[in-house]
Amino acid sequence: MDADFRDSQWKEVLGAAALIDDLTVAAMSAAAAIPPEMAVRIHDDAVAAGIIRRGQLNAEAAADLVDELSPDRYAAIHAAAARYYARGSATEQLKAIVLARRAAGVVSHAELVAIIDAAAGAVMADGDFAQAVDLFAEADGLDPERSSIQRARRLVNWAEGAEFIGDTVTAGTLRVRAFDLAEAAGDASLMTTIAVDHSTPPGWRFGDDNAHRMVSRSERLVSDDGDRARLTATRAMLSIRVPADPGVTSQIGWVTQASVAQPLADQALILATDCDDDAELLALLAWRTTHTGPAWLARRTEASQEAIELAQGLGQPDRLVQACTWAAVDAIERCDVVSLDRTVTIARWAAERSRIPRALWYSHALQAGRALMTGDTAEATAHQAEALRIGQAANLPGTLSAELVFTSQLVLARDDHDEIAGLCMAADHPLLAGLVGRVCNAMGLARTGQFDHARRDLAVTMRWMDDESSLLLMAVLAARAAIDIGDEEPMRQLITRLTPWSHHIAVDSNGWWCVGPVSLTLAELHHAVGDTDVARPLVAEAAFAAERLHDRRSLQRAQALWAEIGVEPQSPGSQVESARLKSLTERERTVLQLLAQGQTNPDIANQLAYSLATVRRDTITIYRKLGVGGRVAATAIAIAEGLVGDDGSTVTADRP
Repeated sequence: MDADFRDSQWKEVLGAAALIDDLTVAAMSAAAAIPPEMAVRIHDDAVAAGIIRRGQLNAEAAADLVDELSPDRYAAIHAAAARYYARGSATEQLKAIVLARRAAGVVSHAELVAIIDAAAGAVMADGDFAQAVDLFAEADGLDPERSSIQRARRLVNWAEGAEFIGDTVTAGTLRVRAFDLAEAAGDASLMTTIAVDHSTPPGWRFGDDNAHRMVSRSERLVSDDGDRARLTATRAMLSIRVPADPGVTSQIGWVTQASVAQPLADQALILATDCDDDAELLALLAWRTTHTGPAWLARRTEASQEAIELAQGLGQPDRLVQACTWAAVDAIERCDVVSLDRTVTIARWAAERSRIPRALWYSHALQAGRALMTGDTAEATAHQAEALRIGQAANLPGTLSAELVFTSQLVLARDDHDEIAGLCMAADHPLLAGLVGRVCNAMGLARTGQFDHARRDLAVTMRWMDDESSLLLMAVLAARAAIDIGDEEPMRQLITRLTPWSHHIAVDSNGWWCVGPVSLTLAELHHAVGDTDVARPLVAEAAFAAERLHDRRSLQRAQALWAEIGVEPQSPGSQVESARLKSLTERERTVLQLLAQGQTNPDIANQLAYSLATVRRDTITIYRKLGVGGRVAATAIAIAEGLVGDDGSTVTADRP
């Protein structure tokens, strides 16, 4: 190496390395703006001269080298190093911010903002949402382009980070600002993204004027099929719930509007065909949100499972927990405890891994409902308290509704009249604007003997209730109030409404409130109106379902009703199975026989000369009528009832 180089550039390169505290060849090359091979030679010479020892610059030599740098060169080195580290890991990008700040005059204001933006995105990808939020805020404060599309994208990312740390209010405000910027720029795709993010998950933006505004304005500009599917799905979810009263501001005050929302959800599924997986996932969630009635159970189950698979593939834990919640509700209604426990486990895993407050809230609420069903009040209360803490800290909509639901269940389970009376609300209470509050109040008033006011709330409940407002749950709760009041007319109306769904379980749409088999409520209603002979087999069916679901509270109610009717409790299995087999058509009995013999759907289609689609529909209908989750449980009933032998042979004796 010549003397001139050793005296000038050699010192400058090592000074640059000392300044940025990085002796790697790549960093030295970038900071000093020299070719990598030259950086290698300088590094090796410095090692030979003893200036670099064990990978470290001699401290005294390093200080001298830095002192010899001119102010202009000092800034230039910082700028070059900042640009180098800005392409690296999250840790290196944070270092780039520090270096860029020291390079004032060389790194422009706009470039510094871009470096901070990139670092914020990197640390958020690493899961440090709090630091990401701080960096996005800093970048936005420095940004001279206050109306740019780049700022809109920053606000979107900032909102995501804010939501992840539980600041939903700030997230909403940021998305509104971002949407206005995207609209001013005419960016329909970004408008769609913001509208969907602000409006979902389903039901959480009820009554939000900004959500409706964003969707409407995006629809005017969008042309991409995937974006149109997303917007249609979002509109369906926003349309399923409308205020019961124009002045209602609480999310709990809603009534369903399925006639508007369901066609939109159907359209979204059609639009999502051949689109990307994200559009299909949102369309499935919209369909499942708007089709909650028991008549849709078979398709609901399919939609929930498809949504779980898509959410897992896309790595979207928030939507995965939502899909698992739906699947858990479906499993409860089918009395499929294996599927129920599996989906609760997946939801817990996804929520704990993501640490997203909304996902954690859903997961704890679902676990509380499951624990309460099995009679573990302590565990249920613990999960309830955690869900409440998360909901309040993150200002999550739905927290108040969940607290009302859980408290009502625990109070009713204790059957303390003074405690129940304390839950009853005055006629002008805002919670009575919603169906949940109204039916809870009717139950409390009836249980404490305030029959006139209970009749008022029961009448409103009956008028508001429809097939998409968690019909089974609301009807069962209304039945409890009607039985306590002793009015035969509403009891017979409820018998008519519930009888078609006697093989289902009554559960709310989020899985945190399960009030047991519909057949148990029907038995209580029939007994209350004097039809005790009709009640007996229904109690047996209910006890059988409760046993399979590990629903201890329902089992206790069934045993109490057995004692009241005057019949000793017995194993209900055979009575239930016989009643369910009677509900099958002749063709369905034949298909069940072949299923129980181990034949596949294509085998059955060939043997009976049916289409494969017909056989699939028959099997779904059979499972629904038998109240089972699949072929194994259906086969067990077929064998127990003698429809086939233990070895799978066909039994030809006539069955009643």
